Amino acid sequence: QLQVLRLLKHKARASGTAVLFISHDMAVVSQLCDSVYVMYAGSVIESGVTADVIHHPRHPYTIGLLQCAPEHGVPRQL
Repeated sequence: QLQVLRLLKHKARASGTAVLFISHDMAVVSQLCDSVYVMYAGSVIESGVTADVIHHPRHPYTIGLLQCAPEHGVPRQL
């Protein structure tokens, strides 16, 4: 997955094009995307520069998505 994502990012930057990446995986979004739109029930509920949205989420759904992202090296109870 990491190799494919790096290739997408490299090709997009090299060609000056955009990539529309749709995912619930906010950890991947944080590494790949410059800006983010968070949607809930078909509506955009939060948007902005990816780092801003990830570090200062305003909507409960965004907070929930971020809490679902595993922390590297930290085991979680299921």
